[in-house]
Amino acid sequence: MKKTLLLLIVAGGYWLLLARPGLYYDKSLEYRNFTLRARGALPERADVVLDKVYDKISTSELFAPDKKFYIYLPGGRNEFLFFTHLLNGTYARVKPFNGSVFIAAADFGADRARTAPGAAEYRALSTELAGAAAREMARRAVKPFTYLIMSDWKLRGYSELLSGGAGTYMPADICKGENPAMLDYKYGLAVEYALRVEGISFNELLNKDYSYEKVAEGLKKMTCGG
Repeated sequence: MKKTLLLLIVAGGYWLLLARPGLYYDKSLEYRNFTLRARGALPERADVVLDKVYDKISTSELFAPDKKFYIYLPGGRNEFLFFTHLLNGTYARVKPFNGSVFIAAADFGADRARTAPGAAEYRALSTELAGAAAREMARRAVKPFTYLIMSDWKLRGYSELLSGGAGTYMPADICKGENPAMLDYKYGLAVEYALRVEGISFNELLNKDYSYEKVAEGLKKMTCGG
């Protein structure tokens, strides 16, 4: 009985932290539309990176000047995984129920995001944050729980499109065959293509039953010919 009660208490505490991570991340910094939360020291000169993020996301039709983005800065890889269990994302993850953004390892001074502190590989932190914010804006734009079953290509594609991505590929690269590493870039092109061909907004695309296969076929034909 005592063991069961203890397990229930531990499980309850875990789910409470997942629902309200601010209980753990007790330090905060506010700048423009962003609130950074951390358990340890808050980053210095975060404004430089956040200004870059703002410049990207404020061009979106989904952007609302009065809406906040809550960004959590875990102290290590295990902490990142603890708060984002079962979610996808290498450098950043967005909680589906409250929109909290978790960055695996953020270096604001160098504008770099890593999978863990000290990891060799990195991406631009401002790009990862803009991409995560794009997902959060899409989450806010749809009905409750719709986000959970939404076609992933729309979310990943819009995230790529709005953030600018890593800048590694060119449209002609999609003609060279399937490449898993290029999937986000391809999704970004697909979203851009669908919006242009249909003449609709992204908000409309979110609520439209649109086959990725159909979009990908049209995109490849336009880009590669044949």
